[in-house]
Amino acid sequence: MGTVAKIILYPVFALLTFMVFLVFLFPYGSLKDKIINEINNNLGGQYEVSIGDFSPGIFSKTRLKNISLSSKGSAGEVNLLSFEKFDIDVGLLSLMMGRLQMSFEAAHGKSSLSGTTHIQKSYYSIQMSLKNFDMDALRVLKDLYNLDLSGQLSGKINLEIFPLEPLRNKGMVDIHIGSLKLEKSNIMNLLEFPAMELAASQDSGIRLDIRNGNIQVQKVSLTGSDLDFKMKGKIYFSRQVSNYRLNLRGKFQFPATITPKLPFLMLIDQQKGPDGSYPLTITGRMAQPNIQIGEFKLPI
Repeated sequence: MGTVAKIILYPVFALLTFMVFLVFLFPYGSLKDKIINEINNNLGGQYEVSIGDFSPGIFSKTRLKNISLSSKGSAGEVNLLSFEKFDIDVGLLSLMMGRLQMSFEAAHGKSSLSGTTHIQKSYYSIQMSLKNFDMDALRVLKDLYNLDLSGQLSGKINLEIFPLEPLRNKGMVDIHIGSLKLEKSNIMNLLEFPAMELAASQDSGIRLDIRNGNIQVQKVSLTGSDLDFKMKGKIYFSRQVSNYRLNLRGKFQFPATITPKLPFLMLIDQQKGPDGSYPLTITGRMAQPNIQIGEFKLPI
């Protein structure tokens, strides 16, 4: 074999051999366990990631299926998010050095999200875009509060989180709620609601500004045919989510067509303002909030 042929063929053969090793012989099961353990260790024990199927790419890009994020606390394990498909491109060198850096694209039904994240033991950040994100993926509302919601969200989330130094947390959340519907639900086994359209206008959305140790809730707005809801205020950080302190104020109003289907409104009828709306205040700790409608305190 000539020298030129060797120069060309040997590198090609070496590359093919390396690719065969990656596809058939590389211990991807161990790599999956390494990724899961690294993520869970850096999340501080308050959250846990689980992964179903693991489909490796030739290099660092990997497809995960049936992935979920759960919280672990006094209420037990609660499923927060779940996705059918999750593609990640991991920085393998940073992973070997004890840091996780990756870009990702996720899908759940027709919804999608994409972004980048950096995770270390004392810090993690995420920059994410949502497009027609399906509320079905947000399992925490159903599991914790029996709140059966369907709808779509679009927008951006940029966060820098320091679990042990929450005063350093910063970021923003700007979400547009394209549609939001509530199926017939008994929320927290306390309030029974009929099926309702909660949001169907351009004004519906959530805007948060995170800085100086608190979350400034600039806007929470739901405007649909069956509800008009507005809220602003602040949420103050703590090392434990359960100890976050709330100071939120707003109001809500139902049209006359839906009020006969909400018998609990009889309990708060005297709290109604001149414009027909009910003032709402949420204060106290996240784990045990004090919720008042006018002067009526919800017994929770």
